[in-house]
Amino acid sequence: MNLGFKCAQGKYLCMLSDDCLVIPGAIKNGYEFFESQLKEGKKMGAVAFYWRNWPEQDKYNVGLTLGDKMFVNHGMYLKSAMESVEYVDEDTYSFYCADGDLCLKMWGKGYVCIDSPNSYIEHHLHANKRVRKSNLAKVEKDWSEYLCKWENIFYDPSRKNIGGWIEKEFKDPSLTALKFGYKLRSSRFISLLKMLKEKVKI
Repeated sequence: MNLGFKCAQGKYLCMLSDDCLVIPGAIKNGYEFFESQLKEGKKMGAVAFYWRNWPEQDKYNVGLTLGDKMFVNHGMYLKSAMESVEYVDEDTYSFYCADGDLCLKMWGKGYVCIDSPNSYIEHHLHANKRVRKSNLAKVEKDWSEYLCKWENIFYDPSRKNIGGWIEKEFKDPSLTALKFGYKLRSSRFISLLKMLKEKVKI
């Protein structure tokens, strides 16, 4: 990821996981929102896109991390802000918590990370199950390193302010998740399709 970030030449960097689908307009809306916030004089570091685990979840969400500060699972960063915090800490983390850490480094330098209200992503948990299983083995170590690094800075053990999730309703008129060959038994697929069509009133 750092190689990609450092090679990128644009004003912004967009970070998306390889098991995601982008709902039409997400990146354009994120860019326009980012530009509007900069024009208002805000010291912006990143904007988070709303996402959900499909088809398990109905609502989309963005995350708060240590100190109840917003972080980016999927979204856009200002390239100069990322440069100022020296990109992702690849020495401390093997896989997890690096996204939260990156945003906390930005918060520490006075940048803000906020949600892009009209940017949505579909995250597919069923993709790359073998890789996901191996990654999960690293959670405990990375989480421990994360808490230790930010203790008494953003993380207060006495308050247990480890963040949470902000949920939001959204109906995707494009039915993005259903257009890319999600492999379900036909009866399950048909029932999901009917349910989603009812939700968006097609």
